[in-house]
Amino acid sequence: MKNFVKKSIVAIILLTIILSACTRPTEPEIAPQPVQGLFPFTFSTEDLRGNTVSDASLGEKDLFFVYFWTTWCPACINSMPSLMDLADEFGDDIGFITLLGDFDIARDTALRITEDAPFYTVNAYDDDLQPLMQLVQSGFLPTSVIIDANGNVIGEQIVGGGAARLRTAIEDALGR
Repeated sequence: MKNFVKKSIVAIILLTIILSACTRPTEPEIAPQPVQGLFPFTFSTEDLRGNTVSDASLGEKDLFFVYFWTTWCPACINSMPSLMDLADEFGDDIGFITLLGDFDIARDTALRITEDAPFYTVNAYDDDLQPLMQLVQSGFLPTSVIIDANGNVIGEQIVGGGAARLRTAIEDALGR
């Protein structure tokens, strides 16, 4: 009986190995294609202050900093003064836009947080901005990306805030 159990176990193992070797190979995952048509891509939406913001509003830049945040995220709020300083410092070289995840329900709070911000804050879920949202979705807040005028991500997503990390990413993208 012991011999039969041992032989059965060996047979099952061998059969499993053989069958797994004979299965069809899995289809390779299709690598995500870069989002095409970003800056210049055409969009028109409303910012927190009710102004119309479009792709033309961002100016003719080679690089754009996209920041996804919400008003209930402490790290997002804590990063905002640093982000404003970076936009002041690098705004001639790089366009800044922030995508607010709770635009419809926290507009007043967001207005207080971004009162003197030198960038546009728009509704992250506006249909025209979905190509940008695809780039910043990470499951974490805040998340930022730097994109070029063709919509290619420069470097990697920047998850979390922190002035030093954001500054380094911007300087690297600018080649400084």
